[in-house]
Amino acid sequence: MVPPSAQLGHAALTKRYPQALPLLGELKAATTEVLDAATPLRRGCIELPESLEFEMIRLCVVAAQLDQLYRAYPFVIDKTTLLEGTSVVSFDKARAQVPWFLIDQVHDQVRRANIALGPLHANSAKAIAGMSFTGSELVGGADADLLVDGLLLDFKSTHKATSIGRSDVYQLAGYVLLDFDDLHQIDRVGVYWTRHGVLRTFTLSTFFQLLGATVSVPELRAELRWHLTAHERRRSSYIGTEQRRREHAATNEHCQPAEPGEEPQRSRTGLRRAAKWLRSALRN
Repeated sequence: MVPPSAQLGHAALTKRYPQALPLLGELKAATTEVLDAATPLRRGCIELPESLEFEMIRLCVVAAQLDQLYRAYPFVIDKTTLLEGTSVVSFDKARAQVPWFLIDQVHDQVRRANIALGPLHANSAKAIAGMSFTGSELVGGADADLLVDGLLLDFKSTHKATSIGRSDVYQLAGYVLLDFDDLHQIDRVGVYWTRHGVLRTFTLSTFFQLLGATVSVPELRAELRWHLTAHERRRSSYIGTEQRRREHAATNEHCQPAEPGEEPQRSRTGLRRAAKWLRSALRN
């Protein structure tokens, strides 16, 4: 019920603030309680009855705050409302302090989703939120928003016009190609603009043809896997060599330890390498 990214954010928070440990369990229990109270929903209806919808939005905001801690911990830890000074707020306070203007904004987007995504919801057999891919760790972590019966959807909450930019294209293409073993069986991709209620989708073959791909998706996946795996081997080799060098320096009393070199960072160089390769492969 709670996205994996929010669970990872909770783990990061708990590592430094052990008193945050109960927060995740309380969030899961409250989410389950709301969904149980709303069952059964009318087929194709995304919005819950109003009082339950407001409560669900509060819970989603708390989960989103944990998600932020996972994605950008050093930059948001001193701004998160989950902390008061050096203390973690209670779960009841975390959800009660969600401002009404934010609840109204999200509620408006949910109402729009009833129209734009209602048919998709009504006819879906399987939906997965926040899933990762076989190659996610090779680029420092990559998780998509939603997969519905083979349709990979990326959600945009921007106020900007509903145009698909270059970064959106590479993001979707990257997700598809990081699914090295086709575990998710993605056959379509799309973008949904939550503030506009606009959904645009493409079949996988059309999407990559429009991007200028000259080989099949399985071939692109295999090539990206080779590039990223080779980079990870070099990175691991560097780390091992650097560790042995430091150990040797530490055991030799006449040898001054050398300054450590710069370790290749998986999350930065792996991602940059993937993006550079993707631009080249798609000729775009």
